[in-house]
Amino acid sequence: MPRQPPTTFGPQGAQGATGAAAYDFGLYEARPLAASAVYSDLHLWSWTDENFPGTEGQTASTDLTLEFYRDTTQIKAFLRHDQDNAVSIDYQMPHEWAQTPVYLHLHLIGMAAVGGNAYFTAQYFFGNDAEVLPALAGWTSIAPVAFPIAGADQYRRQICGLGLIPPPAIPTVSSILSVKFVRAGDNLLDTYSTNKPTPPGTGTANLCLESYDIHYQRLLVGSEEQYSGLVPANPARLFFDPAWSLGNVYLQVVVKSDLGNACSFQLYDVTGAAAVAGSVVTVSSASYAMVEVGPLALGAGTRDYIIQGKYDAAADEPKLAWARFVVR
Repeated sequence: MPRQPPTTFGPQGAQGATGAAAYDFGLYEARPLAASAVYSDLHLWSWTDENFPGTEGQTASTDLTLEFYRDTTQIKAFLRHDQDNAVSIDYQMPHEWAQTPVYLHLHLIGMAAVGGNAYFTAQYFFGNDAEVLPALAGWTSIAPVAFPIAGADQYRRQICGLGLIPPPAIPTVSSILSVKFVRAGDNLLDTYSTNKPTPPGTGTANLCLESYDIHYQRLLVGSEEQYSGLVPANPARLFFDPAWSLGNVYLQVVVKSDLGNACSFQLYDVTGAAAVAGSVVTVSSASYAMVEVGPLALGAGTRDYIIQGKYDAAADEPKLAWARFVVR
């Protein structure tokens, strides 16, 4: 007996297929680009991160102060308020990366009893295999961040976002991100300048860099190519066998536009070259809703189909939570 569709739909979409003529999936979405008249594949994405312990940063020997955290035996990295503290990372993006922007942030613990702003600058280079890695003058700067730390937040874990890093113009599955970030303790804009309590440790090392990490969106299964693939894998796909058909065929989808702008979806053959007549779904709601279109003019023979989306009015993220064919 086939499982029935859910009565409500959320970000995770429906979990069960209904009827012999359909299967469904979790949340698919399009890239948040500019408005476009061209339909593009929807993909199954999720958020993940790559974490770097503060003690493992690439740095000059004097830029990170490694010492005990308070009265524990934990060795942690500390940034000083009386000097610039530079840390660098290199990270090859994994194959399941969706080739969307990357977000860099720091996990900090303020050690001083008096508040102020910790001032950070950052630069990056996002390139591909076989490209030249330039000197620092050829890297891109991120807008400086003055991160406020209150005296009442002494010893409290906090997250400092350093901004968005866009992907290379032509990202690949071998793209490598290089980042240098600096706590500019010598800068007058760094006002978090009260020494931490001692012993143990160095009084001027008043900001603990517990870890830092990048957040990115990933495809759940990985890339289609081993080294140089340019196209993300796993488009939103449906399968239909005409042998199931005892009447007219309809497409049911649960969709929304993330910001409520006008978006649309359409069914294509598996190559993405031929649109199915009568399959356009329009939506301008930021809430998930079921929409049905049809009857559809499906081709003869067993066929795979993909669902594509576009931004009709403004930049947005068309999202597809669930889909099925219905025969009646």
